[in-house]
Amino acid sequence: MGTGRDLGRQLGAALQEGTLPADNGRALANRFGDWLGADRSLEGPLRDLASRPRLRQALTSQGLARRRALSDLADELAQTYSPRVLAELLALLEAAFDESALGPVAPAMGPRRPAGPMLRGWAGFLADGLRAIGPGMALAVAAAAVLSWLAGVLARTLPGPWSTSAGLFLASLILLAQGLTLGPLRRWRRRWTLDPVRSDQPRLAWLWASSPWIHLRNSEAVLNALALLLILGASPLSLREAVLRYALTALATTAAAALCARRMGLLSPRWQGATGAVSALLALPVVLGLLQRRELTFPLAAIAVPAWVPFLVVGALQLRWILPRQREDDDGEPGQRLLASTWWWGLVFGTAWALLTWGRALIDAWLPSGR
Repeated sequence: MGTGRDLGRQLGAALQEGTLPADNGRALANRFGDWLGADRSLEGPLRDLASRPRLRQALTSQGLARRRALSDLADELAQTYSPRVLAELLALLEAAFDESALGPVAPAMGPRRPAGPMLRGWAGFLADGLRAIGPGMALAVAAAAVLSWLAGVLARTLPGPWSTSAGLFLASLILLAQGLTLGPLRRWRRRWTLDPVRSDQPRLAWLWASSPWIHLRNSEAVLNALALLLILGASPLSLREAVLRYALTALATTAAAALCARRMGLLSPRWQGATGAVSALLALPVVLGLLQRRELTFPLAAIAVPAWVPFLVVGALQLRWILPRQREDDDGEPGQRLLASTWWWGLVFGTAWALLTWGRALIDAWLPSGR
C-alpha cells in the first residue's frame, strides 16, 4: 500500500506550499498523474477522486468542515471501490491531511480497510455492490416488463414480418434508437452511456433501462442488429417474450460486468447496447452443439449458417474493441477490461444456459429407463 501513502504525502506538501489547484478537478487529476509516474494502476480511481466535490471541499476548508467533508468522501469511496483500491485511497487521504489531525474521521475511515473477513469476502462485496446498483436494476426490470407489454400490443397492430419475426423487431428497434442518437438526440448520446461512476447513482438509475438500446459505436449497433436478425429471425418466440428475455439478459450481463468493475476498481468500461444478449444467444447453440456433438445452425434464406460462424466473427470484433486501450483514460489491464465487459458475461451466461439445457435433456432421457 505504498503508492497511496506516497501520493498523500506529495498532496499534503503541495497543499502546505500553496501550489495545489484545489478548486480545479482537471488540474488536480493532472497533478496526480504527474506524481503517479510509471505505475498507472490507480490512474482511473485518482481521476475520479480529483473530480469529487468532497475532496475539493476538504482541500479548501479547515477544522470541522474539513473533517465532515473527509468523512462524507470516505463514505462515497467505500460504496464505489474494491477493498484493495479503497485502502490505497484512504491511505492517500490520511497521509495528505495528517491522520492525527483527522479527529473523529479516522475511526470512521479505519474499519473500511480490507482488514475484516466480511469486507474481504465476496459475500459482503456482492451485498454492498447489489445494494449500490439496486435502484438501477429495479428500474430496468420494471422497464423490461413495460416494454414487453408494449411489444405484445404492437404485435397485434404491426403489419407483415414486424409482428411475426422477433429478430426483425429487435433489430429494427436497435437501429431506430441508434438513428435517433445520430440525429435529434445526438447531444444525449454519451449522457446515456452507463459506466462504473454512474451505475450506482440513484438519480441516474434510468440509464440501466436505456442501456440495452443505445450503442456508443455505430458499427457495434449494426453488428448486433444483424446478429439478432440472424439468431431470432426464424424464432417461434412472440415479440412479448423476445423483448422480455432480451432486456433481462442485457440487464444480467450488465449487472455482472458492473460488479466486476467495482471489484477491480475500474472506471473506464462503458456498458450499452445488445452486446451481452447477443453474446449469450451465440454461446448457447455453440456450447450446446459441442455437448450434443452436433452442429446447430441458423437459417438464412436458402442456406444454413453454422452457429460457430457468427460466434467467431462477433467474438473477434468484440475482442478487438475490448482488449486494446481505445482511449487514453482507459484503465486496467486487457484481462480486467475483458472481465468487466458484457460480452464476456454473455458468454458465461450462454454457456451456463447450454449446460442446464444439456443436463435437463440427460435427466429427461434417463428417468423413463430408470423407472
